Amino acid sequence: MDEQLAPQSPQPSQQVAESASRNWTKIALLSLGGVLLAGGLVFAGYSMGNKPTKAEPKIAIEITPIPTPTPDPTANLTTYRSKIGDFNLKYPNDWFTQGFDGGKENFNEYSNPVRFCSRKPSKDAISGDYMCVIFDISTRDKYLLKDGAAIATLDNNLKLYQIKSTHSGKEYVELFLTRDGYSTVALSKGTIVKASASFNYAQGDVSSLKLSYEQQIASSQYKQAIEILKSINFDNKTTDWNTYTDAKLGFSIQYPTTWKIEKPSNTMGTLDGESVTIVSDTKFAEGLEGGPYSIGISNYSNPNKKSFKTLIAEHDQMTTEFINKLMYSESELNEIHIYKTTMMPAQFGVDDVFFQRNDKSLLRVAFNPYVLDKPFIKQSETHDVFVKILSTFKFNQ
Repeated sequence: MDEQLAPQSPQPSQQVAESASRNWTKIALLSLGGVLLAGGLVFAGYSMGNKPTKAEPKIAIEITPIPTPTPDPTANLTTYRSKIGDFNLKYPNDWFTQGFDGGKENFNEYSNPVRFCSRKPSKDAISGDYMCVIFDISTRDKYLLKDGAAIATLDNNLKLYQIKSTHSGKEYVELFLTRDGYSTVALSKGTIVKASASFNYAQGDVSSLKLSYEQQIASSQYKQAIEILKSINFDNKTTDWNTYTDAKLGFSIQYPTTWKIEKPSNTMGTLDGESVTIVSDTKFAEGLEGGPYSIGISNYSNPNKKSFKTLIAEHDQMTTEFINKLMYSESELNEIHIYKTTMMPAQFGVDDVFFQRNDKSLLRVAFNPYVLDKPFIKQSETHDVFVKILSTFKFNQ
């Protein structure tokens, strides 16, 4: 018979071990739970603290930039007004003046120099290189500006010429204001002025000039001289002049109030037969032989569109030999194409300007008498008034 084993009771040491094991398990579970609880609380707090809030509307602030003040180009300039020259201009404050005292020019009968110099010349010797702008008022020093080139166009049909000149082997630059390529211009009331500029003018010794031609035209003094000449206002308005309008010839022109209009009484009734004469108040010679200067205006029809030479040869019945020698120039005046010549047949010489109305018609405006090599009395002054009269010419619309 099998022997049965009786159940054995657990030993005391075993019971203690099992009890301790269960206690450590509880402690571990409680610790883990505490850690999880603490982590949850931390996470919840972090989430609440970082909860996105509703964006506040942004207020646009418009900032208007403060504009930079534009420098006044005339801030460092002085205005000079001539008392009898009928002009005004602006020149740099640091330039020196000669020829007038307290704003009044020191004049003589024929040449009244007013100068503006970039530095004050020494009375005893040349004091370096300097630029002078010179205005000779009432001068008779009129001559053709050869080899000149226009570098600027001003009001009143004025142009600024630059010329490369030579004196004693020294090249130097000259500036001139001109209307017709000559050295003088006419102001209001017939006043004549030669406006020019060059280096070391006051001492009259260009040979002492140390600057080369290229250095002269690159210098600040030269550029300032250009601005002085460009700033000139010749007060050359003709508002007090008479205006003549010719409906048949189709033009208008202004002339001094002391001059007068004369029309021939025996016109032929055709356009070519029409003419008008503007008679000056100045005689070209003394005694009975001295008649007044005048301006004749007449039409030259050109229905067959002939060349300028051919047209005037046929119109004035010139010989072939004469027409072959005829010299003329072409240019623009008052935005009108013109032909100029001083070689038309005349008893005492004539200065002619032909305004081209269209390709079928020219209008001749002739100043006479006019001789360049042996000028008549007051020819230069009266011719300058003629040039000014030409500046008012226009065809009727």
